[in-house]
Amino acid sequence: KCPDIDGQDIGHNYNDQGQPLVSAASLENKSGLLPLHTALHVASSSECIELLIQSHPTGLVHSSEEQMQTPLVHAFSSEFSAPLQPVTNLKLLLAAYPTSRHGTYMDGRLAVKMEDALGMYPIHYACQNQTSFESIKIFIENFKRCVTYQNSDGDLPIHSMLSREHLFLAPTSGSVRGASLAKPLGLLTKKEKEWQKEVKQVQKLKMRILLEPLEMPEH
Repeated sequence: KCPDIDGQDIGHNYNDQGQPLVSAASLENKSGLLPLHTALHVASSSECIELLIQSHPTGLVHSSEEQMQTPLVHAFSSEFSAPLQPVTNLKLLLAAYPTSRHGTYMDGRLAVKMEDALGMYPIHYACQNQTSFESIKIFIENFKRCVTYQNSDGDLPIHSMLSREHLFLAPTSGSVRGASLAKPLGLLTKKEKEWQKEVKQVQKLKMRILLEPLEMPEH
């Protein structure tokens, strides 16, 4: 473990000579990325993510050098890993962790409000890269206002989701999903039709939950 942000130690953070012990979880690579960034980018297990966070709680709001991306952004910035990101990983990223013996905490929800160098918020990436409905729901439950965040182009999260090509079609990876859904409807197999129907239902749920907080009551 390493010293916390206010210089007070948690547990045994110093050796017998009084020198601080440094955790590998707190060390950046040349791009300014922590191990937590890398682990989330490939949708690592929740056990791995939890250990990295506990070893370096302030890493939750650590931004990379050029892209200025937090671990929360990295969790959803890839169209390949975002749909596979465990819901438990997001819950861990949005939790609060002690940073000293004096009752100070690092609240992971702070990262929800942090935009990257492109002016994108984590919720924009989550919507753009087709993360699960459950993950979108957790974002909103923890910070309802995030659905009104605008990126550098003035887009809301729902813009990011709707701008995705073939939004209501299944991804073209995997076994059942691997079959091309660009074929005429009459040529789709039964499994392909079922999968396409399921994808449409999930996307409609996402749209509904993103729109609900924006609706203003009529007087």
